[in-house]
Amino acid sequence: MDLTTSDGDIIIHAPSDLAADLDLRGEDVRLGGKVTLEGDISDERVRGKIGNGGKKVRARTSDGRVSLKFI
Repeated sequence: MDLTTSDGDIIIHAPSDLAADLDLRGEDVRLGGKVTLEGDISDERVRGKIGNGGKKVRARTSDGRVSLKFI
């Protein structure tokens, strides 16, 4: 999955058992819920894997928030 916007927020809803390789960037990046990430986390970037990794999830916004929420 590859999501990009230059002005606005990106909100991703994912199953709680998602296994993925994450590469998320924005003015503010948030991971919702309990998640174990192998990788790097900062206010503006999350890069690493959750679960066993696998599916690529890439999201970019230059002027907004990226949120990954688990359902």
